[in-house]
Amino acid sequence: MKKIYIFAVFLLLILSLLYVSSLYNVVTISGKNKTEIFFVKDGCKIELEFIHSVELFKYKEIYEVRDGKFILRKALTKSFGWGLPSGGNVTFENDYIVFKSNRTYRYLYISTHSINDYTIKLDHKTLKLDDFGNLIKLKVDEIWPWTFQRLKEGLLMKENYLAGKPY
Repeated sequence: MKKIYIFAVFLLLILSLLYVSSLYNVVTISGKNKTEIFFVKDGCKIELEFIHSVELFKYKEIYEVRDGKFILRKALTKSFGWGLPSGGNVTFENDYIVFKSNRTYRYLYISTHSINDYTIKLDHKTLKLDDFGNLIKLKVDEIWPWTFQRLKEGLLMKENYLAGKPY
Protein backbone atom coordinates (compact mmCIF):
# COMPACT_ATOMS: atom_id res chain seq x y z
CA MET A 1 0.00 0.00 0.00
CA LYS A 2 2.85 2.36 0.85
CA LYS A 3 4.43 1.77 -2.60
CA ILE A 4 1.16 2.70 -4.34
CA TYR A 5 0.92 5.90 -2.29
CA ILE A 6 4.51 6.89 -3.15
CA PHE A 7 3.92 6.09 -6.83
CA ALA A 8 0.71 8.18 -6.88
CA VAL A 9 2.48 11.16 -5.28
CA PHE A 10 5.37 10.81 -7.73
CA LEU A 11 2.96 10.61 -10.69
CA LEU A 12 1.03 13.64 -9.46
CA LEU A 13 4.29 15.57 -9.09
CA ILE A 14 5.39 14.66 -12.63
CA LEU A 15 2.00 15.60 -14.12
CA SER A 16 2.04 18.93 -12.26
CA LEU A 17 5.54 19.66 -13.53
CA LEU A 18 4.51 18.82 -17.11
CA TYR A 19 1.46 21.08 -16.88
CA VAL A 20 3.31 24.07 -15.42
CA SER A 21 6.19 23.76 -17.88
CA SER A 22 3.79 23.60 -20.84
CA LEU A 23 2.79 27.18 -20.03
CA TYR A 24 6.31 28.45 -20.78
CA ASN A 25 8.49 28.99 -23.85
CA VAL A 26 12.19 29.67 -24.25
CA VAL A 27 13.23 32.74 -26.24
CA THR A 28 16.90 32.83 -27.26
CA ILE A 29 18.52 36.01 -28.57
CA SER A 30 21.96 35.30 -29.99
CA GLY A 31 24.62 37.14 -31.93
CA LYS A 32 28.39 37.17 -32.33
CA ASN A 33 28.93 39.07 -29.06
CA LYS A 34 26.54 37.31 -26.69
CA THR A 35 23.49 35.13 -26.15
CA GLU A 36 20.64 35.58 -23.69
CA ILE A 37 17.89 33.13 -22.83
CA PHE A 38 14.46 34.05 -21.45
CA PHE A 39 11.74 31.81 -20.07
CA VAL A 40 8.43 33.48 -20.97
CA LYS A 41 4.80 32.53 -20.45
CA ASP A 42 2.64 31.48 -23.35
CA GLY A 43 0.97 34.65 -24.65
CA CYS A 44 3.90 36.93 -23.72
CA LYS A 45 4.12 40.04 -25.92
CA ILE A 46 7.42 41.01 -27.52
CA GLU A 47 7.94 44.42 -29.11
CA LEU A 48 10.63 44.90 -31.73
CA GLU A 49 11.36 48.54 -32.50
CA PHE A 50 13.81 50.29 -34.84
CA ILE A 51 14.37 53.40 -36.92
CA HIS A 52 13.43 52.68 -40.53
CA SER A 53 16.51 53.40 -42.67
CA VAL A 54 14.60 55.09 -45.52
CA GLU A 55 11.63 56.70 -43.79
CA LEU A 56 13.71 57.62 -40.67
CA PHE A 57 10.95 57.07 -38.10
CA LYS A 58 10.24 54.44 -35.46
CA TYR A 59 8.78 51.22 -36.80
CA LYS A 60 7.33 48.65 -34.36
CA GLU A 61 6.33 45.03 -34.60
CA ILE A 62 4.34 43.35 -31.85
CA TYR A 63 4.75 39.57 -31.53
CA GLU A 64 3.02 37.10 -29.27
CA VAL A 65 4.91 34.01 -28.10
CA ARG A 66 2.64 30.98 -28.20
CA ASP A 67 3.29 27.24 -28.51
CA GLY A 68 6.93 27.64 -29.51
CA LYS A 69 6.27 30.26 -32.20
CA PHE A 70 6.45 34.01 -32.69
CA ILE A 71 3.12 35.29 -34.00
CA LEU A 72 3.30 38.72 -35.61
CA ARG A 73 0.14 40.41 -34.33
CA LYS A 74 0.68 43.92 -35.67
CA ALA A 75 3.15 46.27 -37.32
CA LEU A 76 3.01 49.99 -36.55
CA THR A 77 4.36 52.53 -39.02
CA LYS A 78 3.98 56.22 -39.87
CA SER A 79 3.67 55.86 -43.66
CA PHE A 80 3.11 53.51 -46.58
CA GLY A 81 6.72 54.03 -47.70
CA TRP A 82 9.31 51.79 -49.32
CA GLY A 83 9.77 48.38 -47.67
CA LEU A 84 6.80 48.80 -45.33
CA PRO A 85 3.53 46.88 -45.16
CA SER A 86 1.00 48.21 -47.62
CA GLY A 87 -2.11 46.07 -47.44
CA GLY A 88 -4.32 43.95 -45.29
CA ASN A 89 -6.25 44.82 -42.17
CA VAL A 90 -5.33 48.49 -41.56
CA THR A 91 -6.38 50.66 -38.61
CA PHE A 92 -5.01 53.78 -36.92
CA GLU A 93 -3.73 54.07 -33.31
CA ASN A 94 -1.91 56.99 -31.63
CA ASP A 95 -0.53 58.53 -34.84
CA TYR A 96 0.48 55.11 -36.24
CA ILE A 97 -0.84 53.13 -39.18
CA VAL A 98 -1.44 49.62 -37.78
CA PHE A 99 -1.30 46.49 -39.93
CA LYS A 100 -2.86 43.54 -38.14
CA SER A 101 -1.43 40.12 -38.88
CA ASN A 102 -1.31 36.46 -37.84
CA ARG A 103 1.98 35.31 -39.43
CA THR A 104 4.01 32.77 -37.46
CA TYR A 105 7.77 32.34 -37.22
CA ARG A 106 10.14 30.02 -35.35
CA TYR A 107 13.14 32.26 -36.05
CA LEU A 108 13.68 35.94 -36.74
CA TYR A 109 16.95 37.16 -38.24
CA ILE A 110 17.86 40.81 -37.80
CA SER A 111 20.79 42.63 -39.37
CA THR A 112 21.57 45.53 -37.05
CA HIS A 113 23.21 48.86 -37.74
CA SER A 114 23.74 51.74 -35.33
CA ILE A 115 21.48 54.04 -37.42
CA ASN A 116 18.54 51.68 -36.87
CA ASP A 117 18.76 51.55 -33.05
CA TYR A 118 17.10 48.12 -32.78
CA THR A 119 15.54 47.35 -29.40
CA ILE A 120 13.46 44.50 -28.16
CA LYS A 121 11.13 44.58 -25.18
CA LEU A 122 10.29 41.32 -23.52
CA ASP A 123 9.69 40.08 -20.01
CA HIS A 124 9.78 43.67 -18.62
CA LYS A 125 13.25 44.26 -20.09
CA THR A 126 14.46 46.43 -22.96
CA LEU A 127 17.54 45.18 -24.78
CA LYS A 128 19.61 46.95 -27.44
CA LEU A 129 20.19 44.42 -30.19
CA ASP A 130 23.41 46.16 -31.32
CA ASP A 131 24.98 44.78 -28.13
CA PHE A 132 24.55 41.24 -29.53
CA GLY A 133 26.38 41.90 -32.81
CA ASN A 134 25.59 42.66 -36.44
CA LEU A 135 23.45 39.60 -37.18
CA ILE A 136 20.95 38.57 -34.53
CA LYS A 137 18.88 35.41 -34.35
CA LEU A 138 15.73 35.32 -32.24
CA LYS A 139 14.45 31.82 -31.69
CA VAL A 140 11.53 30.45 -29.70
CA ASP A 141 11.09 26.88 -28.48
CA GLU A 142 8.67 25.06 -26.27
CA ILE A 143 10.36 24.26 -22.99
CA TRP A 144 10.57 20.43 -23.25
CA PRO A 145 12.14 20.21 -26.74
CA TRP A 146 14.56 22.97 -25.69
CA THR A 147 15.48 21.09 -22.48
CA PHE A 148 16.01 17.78 -24.29
CA GLN A 149 18.15 19.50 -26.93
CA ARG A 150 20.37 21.03 -24.20
CA LEU A 151 20.72 17.61 -22.56
CA LYS A 152 21.56 15.99 -25.89
CA GLU A 153 24.16 18.67 -26.70
CA GLY A 154 25.68 18.25 -23.24
CA LEU A 155 25.97 14.49 -23.67
CA LEU A 156 27.48 14.82 -27.15
CA MET A 157 30.05 17.32 -25.88
CA LYS A 158 30.93 14.95 -23.03
CA GLU A 159 31.25 11.98 -25.42
CA ASN A 160 33.44 13.95 -27.82
CA TYR A 161 35.60 15.19 -24.97
CA LEU A 162 36.07 11.68 -23.62
CA ALA A 163 36.92 10.42 -27.11
CA GLY A 164 39.52 13.17 -27.53
CA LYS A 165 37.55 14.91 -30.30
CA PRO A 166 37.19 18.70 -30.42
CA TYR A 167 33.74 19.96 -29.67
